[in-house]
Parts: sequence; C-alpha cells; structure tokens
Amino acid sequence: MTRFHREYITCAHCLNEEEIVIWDLINIGEDPDLEEKVLLKQLQNYECQNCNHLYIIERPMLYIDPANKLLLYYSPAHTEITAAENRRADGRLSDELAAQLPQDFGVDLEGYMLRLLVSYNDLIEKIHIRKNALSDRLLETLKLAILARLNEAAAAEAAEIKDLSEEELLPVMASLEVSEIHFLGLEGDSLLFQTFSEAKGWQQLELERSVYDNAENMLRSLLPAESGWDLVDSSSAATFINFVSQAQ
Repeated sequence: MTRFHREYITCAHCLNEEEIVIWDLINIGEDPDLEEKVLLKQLQNYECQNCNHLYIIERPMLYIDPANKLLLYYSPAHTEITAAENRRADGRLSDELAAQLPQDFGVDLEGYMLRLLVSYNDLIEKIHIRKNALSDRLLETLKLAILARLNEAAAAEAAEIKDLSEEELLPVMASLEVSEIHFLGLEGDSLLFQTFSEAKGWQQLELERSVYDNAENMLRSLLPAESGWDLVDSSSAATFINFVSQAQ
C-alpha cells in the first residue's frame, strides 16, 4: 500500500532542477524500515545536488501503523485549521472540517486514532506518543502547563539582567521564551520532552511519570471520545481546558 511518485523540483537557492521522490502514503506494517526514516526526517526532504541546500518537502503524506492502530495525515497546507473557530466546544475538530479530510484508506479503521498534523515535528511526536501508549489529548494539556511554568522562569531570568532599558529587555525576554515543546518518549519512570527557545536552542526536559498519571486521573473521564479525524494540539488543549472549566 505504500505509495510515492517522482517529480521535478527547482531549488529556491540556486534554481537547479532535479527529480526527487515524494512520498504519498507510508504503511509501516508493509514497510517497517520506513518508520525509522520518518523519525529521522529522512523522507519528504531533499538536498540539492548543486548547492547542498537541504529542504523539507511540505507535501501531504499519510502514515499508517496497523500494529498501533494509528493513521496520521501530515498536511502543512492545513495550518489555518488550527484556529479556535474551527473547533467544537470541547476542542475537537468541527464535523465540517473533519469531513473534508481523506476517508478511504483500504483498511478497516475500527479502533484507529486519526490525526491531522501541520508540522513534521508534530508527526514525529504523535508516533512516539502512540508507541508509548499515552494519550495525546492529555499530553497536550500537560504541555500547556509545562510551557507556562517554563516561561514564568524565563521571565524571571530576564528580569534579573541588570543595566538594560525596558526596550532592550523585551527582545531578551522573547529570546528566552520557550516556543516549542515535544514529547520524545519514556525512560524508566520519566517523561522526556524537547524544548526550544531562541536563546538556548533545543534542550531536553525530564519530568516524573507521575505528573502524567495525575493528569490522567483528573481528566481521563472528561476527554472526548475518538470519532474520526481530529487535530490535537495546543489550541485544542486550550479549548478543552476552557470547556472543562465552564462545566464545573
């Protein structure tokens, strides 16, 4: 079922044209070796043979993992779909938008988790989450709390810098702010995350597994049921938290 096609691409850096492989559908049940290539970002990219410029190919790609009942649709063009107005009250993707996504995959989708992703890092993260038998809805909610804590610490760190005017301090604070956080996996009783800020680059963060377990005990019964395509990210988590707060 794995499918790809070839297409000519022009390098935006040097205008060199060459033929490359574009992956349309990856089924790791049939081609297990491709899973590692996805995780290492060795697919949907190319290096220009003339100037060595490296590109991520922002084209739609379906990823199917039959063993873990996982179906992912990587589609960078759907960035605008993350907006709150495209959500139901509980954070799920609206029925109208979910109906516009692919529906026929030639496999029985009973028990599958279907997710839309707009970034390659999110695609990799969903694979790690599913393989570790965790809930992406819970993790996104947890990540919001982690980000808030990290950025409080970043603001405090910036405030300690002396001899800077308010105008000079603002870009320093912005550079220290953590803008991305991704789940990497489990190691013993620890959750591993990767965070990014302009000032410090990518860093690894380790938290006790009990943090996730506590969130699960509090929120599991309130999470919406799986019902087709969904886009589970920070926007859906924020909408879900607001939904729970209003219901209490």
